[in-house]
Amino acid sequence: MPEEPKSAILGDQKEEMLPVLDLSPDEVIYMSGFKTRLELARDQRDIAHDEYDGIDYVTRYEDEERLANSFIPPKQNKSDTNFISGTIRHKMLALLSAINALNLEPDHSAFDKNNILIDELGNAMNVIRSKADEVDEDEEKKMIRQMELLKHGTVFVEESWKIEYRKSKKLNSKFDGQVLGVSWQTKLEKAYENPCRTVLDGRSVYLGDIRQPFISLQPYIFIIDDISYEQAKAIYGKWERWDYVGKKLKPLNKESEAGSGMAYGNWRLLKSTQENRVEVIKYQDKWSNEFQILLNGIPMLPIGFPIPWEYGEYNIAQQNLEFIHPHFAYGRSFVSRLKVQAALLDEMLRLAILKTQKSFMPPRANQTGRVLSKNVFMPGSITMGLNPDQVRVLSEKDGEGLMRGELEGIKLLSENI
Repeated sequence: MPEEPKSAILGDQKEEMLPVLDLSPDEVIYMSGFKTRLELARDQRDIAHDEYDGIDYVTRYEDEERLANSFIPPKQNKSDTNFISGTIRHKMLALLSAINALNLEPDHSAFDKNNILIDELGNAMNVIRSKADEVDEDEEKKMIRQMELLKHGTVFVEESWKIEYRKSKKLNSKFDGQVLGVSWQTKLEKAYENPCRTVLDGRSVYLGDIRQPFISLQPYIFIIDDISYEQAKAIYGKWERWDYVGKKLKPLNKESEAGSGMAYGNWRLLKSTQENRVEVIKYQDKWSNEFQILLNGIPMLPIGFPIPWEYGEYNIAQQNLEFIHPHFAYGRSFVSRLKVQAALLDEMLRLAILKTQKSFMPPRANQTGRVLSKNVFMPGSITMGLNPDQVRVLSEKDGEGLMRGELEGIKLLSENI
């Protein structure tokens, strides 16, 4: 192997020279079927669904994200008012606060095979869970899980044993300010090892059957994560096939795929043009007890590798806020409930602001033959030689402001929400 550059920046500038990964005939057949499964799950989720009012999952997800964060769109016209009341976010935070005021901590009880309670074991499990939550900073993660559930109607949480490696550098001699002759030893060291719960971005989770609402019954699941090359190296740098993972991705070559089996390297399932990134696909099939990790298309595990944990279930938990119907995997969100009414309220408030502005500075006809500034009509402004009859308002009703019926409409919308 060539010597590793001392600087990551310098390493990025060098031409990437990767060794060739030769897959066996069985691995070529396996990867062909594997890729078909990945594409099927991707395509069945990312098409328009009636359950999403005729839009696709990603569009719906991003729309709910904007609504939940009170996104203010740019003005289309100079006269527009891009006011957003933030009603949805306020209501969501109020509900979140009420939920967290409740004591929802679980309590473990243990029983032997004769269904006799074992207090000591149950208490020990409570202590272990409490300590694991503390190490994993679960108090904050719990809030994130709940907010994700309210925003999108479905939340996915991955439970894993997380191990991270980081690059350690040790100087061979004390640094005395001189640049020349300085050297150090570099190696990867274990920096973190603990249980970890990760709230997954719903767009990164792919289910084998979108018509199955219970994740425990899914035929297979995989998640996709896009991370930096250095971050991937910190996690997988000591794995046997890491040297085959490239920074620059190449399209699949069908001819080489049918020949040497080299094509199943350095490709992405999702479209991306960024370099120095690694697409990590973690696939699991509990029915076949199979687990696989792909880094930019490189299979990092042997064919049929068993699921590392031994409890026989997926390590991804799913919760739906409100089921849409019994044959759809995703739920309806709190945000989608308020979407239409909040949009009507925001539109009414924007029109109320516009009408108030109109009553303050109503449109006028300029018959003076001169170009007049808006400052002429500001309070306390004095303009010499101006005939007020030549700058009359277009309609006397333009100065009326908000009417009682309009105020009642705004009040009714607010109460409904």
